[in-house]
Amino acid sequence: MTPLPIALPRGQRLALYAALAVLTLSGIGWLVATWGSDDAATGASRLAAAWCLRVHGIAAYAALVVVGSILPMHARPGWYRQRNRRSGTVLVALLLWLAVSGLWLYYGTEDAHQRVSLLHWIAGLALPVWVALHRLWGLRARRRRGSGRRKTGVQQSMNGHRPGTGAAGASPDRLANKND
Repeated sequence: MTPLPIALPRGQRLALYAALAVLTLSGIGWLVATWGSDDAATGASRLAAAWCLRVHGIAAYAALVVVGSILPMHARPGWYRQRNRRSGTVLVALLLWLAVSGLWLYYGTEDAHQRVSLLHWIAGLALPVWVALHRLWGLRARRRRGSGRRKTGVQQSMNGHRPGTGAAGASPDRLANKND
C-alpha cells in the first residue's frame, strides 16, 4: 500500500487558507466594531458587528469541513511518520479550543462569557500565525530530508517502479523467459 502524502494538495491548502482568512478578518472586524463599545454604541457599529458574527459563523462551519478533510490525509500520516508533531499538536489544540469556545459563546451561559471570549480572541489571533509557522517548519524539514520536490500523482502511484519494466522492476523479457 502506498503511504499517503503529507503535503496538502493545492486545492485543499487554498480552501484552508480561504476559510482561515475569512475567519480571521471577520473576527478582527467584530473586535474593531465592538472595541470599547457600551450600550450607547452607534447603529452602524452594531450592524457591522452583527454582520461580522454572521460571516464568522458561516466561515467556522466551512473551516470545520476543511479541517475535517485534512485530518485523515495530513495529520494522521504526519503523526505516524513523526513529522512536525509538536506544531501539529498545538495547531489541533488551537482548532479544538476555537470550536469548543465558539460553541460556548453561542450556546453557553453568561457566567464565563467574558473569559471564554477573551481566550477565543487570543487563540483566533494566534491561529493564522501558527498555521504559517507549521507550514514553514514542514517545508524546512522536507528540504533537510532532501525531498524538496513534491511527487506528482503519477510518480506516487508508480511506487518506485520504472515504466515498461513490469512487476518489481524486472524487464518484460526476463518475465517472458521465466514463464517458458
